[in-house]
Amino acid sequence: FESILSQNTHRKKILKNLSKIGGQQFEENTRNVMRKLMSNGLMSQMNKDGQRGKRRFLDFERVVELIKDAVLINFPPSSDGTPKVTGAQVEKYMGMVLKRAPDRKGGAGRPEKVDFEKENVSDQNADSEVKKVVFDESEE
Repeated sequence: FESILSQNTHRKKILKNLSKIGGQQFEENTRNVMRKLMSNGLMSQMNKDGQRGKRRFLDFERVVELIKDAVLINFPPSSDGTPKVTGAQVEKYMGMVLKRAPDRKGGAGRPEKVDFEKENVSDQNADSEVKKVVFDESEE
């Protein structure tokens, strides 16, 4: 996809289509544009900075710029030149969209966490279970 975006004519067509995607606020528009380009499953494999074993979304520079440009077209500066939204704000929100992708339908899900209090697991219980398995206390 990055190579397609390197061709200016393709980029312009894609940008024109993406800029037609709506959203009342820039956050909603950013989310809608990203969902048009990527599935939740794909977004679940990435995060903005590439931490915790995920792909770094910012490495896809052409895609990032395309999303920012599409959103900025929908939220142009006011008549006095003051920006309604900046590219940095859009980029930051892209990170939030990626962060929440595993929780959405089609996302990869999150690793299951063990709630030790809920499971009623204590250090004493764990030690006694280990002793039963390792030493079989019935042989004493």
